[in-house]
Amino acid sequence: MTSDRGLTLLELTAAMAIFALIAVMGLQALGATVLLQDRLGKRHAATWDLGVALVRLRADLDAMAPFAFAAPQGQDRAAAFVADPGRGQFSLSLAGVGRLPGTQETGLGRADWWLDPGSDTLMRRYWPDLAPLDASVAGPDQAVLRGVTALSLRALTETGWVSDFGRDASASRTQLPLAVELTLRTEAHGDLRLVAAR
Repeated sequence: MTSDRGLTLLELTAAMAIFALIAVMGLQALGATVLLQDRLGKRHAATWDLGVALVRLRADLDAMAPFAFAAPQGQDRAAAFVADPGRGQFSLSLAGVGRLPGTQETGLGRADWWLDPGSDTLMRRYWPDLAPLDASVAGPDQAVLRGVTALSLRALTETGWVSDFGRDASASRTQLPLAVELTLRTEAHGDLRLVAAR
């Protein structure tokens, strides 16, 4: 004997309530996944920018060379490495710079690094020659890392750590520090310390 009995209203209501509960749980899980993906994407972008900046800094510090820099327009020759942490900047002569993707930097050159306090951005300029005829040969100012609120630097000499290496006019223009310690204070990552020894 077969039954032609269908679903009662109570059974139909219970089935719809269970389906609605499963749909709400699925939507919440999907929303949480989308939010997590967005957060991870932002974190990845910030970490990527930080990694690129640290690789560029490390490459420049590793390529530091004992060659004076003859600035254009008849200015005095600058030392191979000059640090002015009070102004948040340093410059160094480079030799054998490895070519990074998207750059034209090879051979001898000069890199100027500074912190732009107006935009909290770590900036870099590259000179492809150690004795340029005029300032037009300098590369463009590059924003390397945003969100940097402070830059401090010190150099190790035979007598100890100093903060203003290379600014003394009586010192040798080709002298390099034994080591350099660079600290960046960032909004997203806190204090980052980079130490390079030659």
